Amino acid sequence: MLDFYGVQEALRDLLKADATLAASVKQDSFFIEMMDREDRLDHMPIINVRLTEGASEIRSIPNGYYVTARFDIDIVSFDFTHFNKAARVRDNLLNRAMAVVKGNADFHVDISTSTVGPDIKFGAGTPDQGGGHLALATFSVTIEADINAS
Repeated sequence: MLDFYGVQEALRDLLKADATLAASVKQDSFFIEMMDREDRLDHMPIINVRLTEGASEIRSIPNGYYVTARFDIDIVSFDFTHFNKAARVRDNLLNRAMAVVKGNADFHVDISTSTVGPDIKFGAGTPDQGGGHLALATFSVTIEADINAS
């Protein structure tokens, strides 16, 4: 069976290894399934990889058996003074993260194909800890994996 957590780790590690992203995001700010953290502002900007959908059925294709899974990648940035500054950081990280995944479609040994979804969700907010501005974006990566490859 497919190691979903292993694919999540590989996706996070792919993003961590990119020099452009690493220059903007601290190494301890790349997460898997990040939950609400007390120290989250200390980790800004954040890149978080979440498993959002796993196929419940296995499809038989002439050369193997495949499952589909979807991962969402959240990008969160923060600025104390202006939302526009946080949004610019978010947008730069979003564009780079999408390019990294598109350029490395086979980032895990089990993956046959991976596709960056066409939809991006955007959001804004204020942190619970007080002032400042949060800018958020989420994009999806859908993978097809050969379950016999593991």
